[in-house]
Order: sequence, then structure tokens, then C-alpha cells
Amino acid sequence: MEFFQKAIHDRLAVGIHADQKPSGFDILVDICLESGIVKTFLQIAKEPKIEKWPALAAHFALHSVCMLMRKGTVEEREDLLKELLEHDIVNFCLDVGRFYRDPVA
Repeated sequence: MEFFQKAIHDRLAVGIHADQKPSGFDILVDICLESGIVKTFLQIAKEPKIEKWPALAAHFALHSVCMLMRKGTVEEREDLLKELLEHDIVNFCLDVGRFYRDPVA
């Protein structure tokens, strides 16, 4: 799983530069989004991580979503935001923030 997550992450990174106007999603991204990749990425990220490779998969999953938010047009990013909100991204981020503020021993 981790290998595929890293490969998807690297493919999504193509064409993203900080000083570049968002280019919009390509056909691969459109297919991935239609296939439920956002839900899958969030499920990967929400899994408890004790070992190195699952933790890296979660990192690449969340970073891939961040890259999509930079790559998409305004309309594409609005649609992505709606999907993230449907999958409870706000509470997930709050939980992560609480964990790093008060880590469990």
C-alpha cells in the first residue's frame, strides 16, 4: 500500500510550482477523484499508526490532498473542499492538533 501511495503522491506533484498559476486537474486526477481517492486518502490518514510505513503512507495521503488543493482551478478546489468537509476533515485536523498538543504516553 505504501508504495502505491508514494507513487500516486509523486504523480500528483507533477506540474506544481509555488510561483505558478494552478493548472487544473488532468485526466488521472479526475479519474482518481471520481473513484473516491479523497475518501481513501482520509481513511489511510485516520488509521492508527505505530509502524514506520503506515505512518509514511498517511503522510503521503494527506500531502497529496494538499497538492490537489494547490493544483486545481478555483472550481475544482471548491469541489474538493466540499468533499473534504463531507469526510469530516475539520474534526480530523482538530484531533491531530490535540494529539500533538497533548501526546499520549
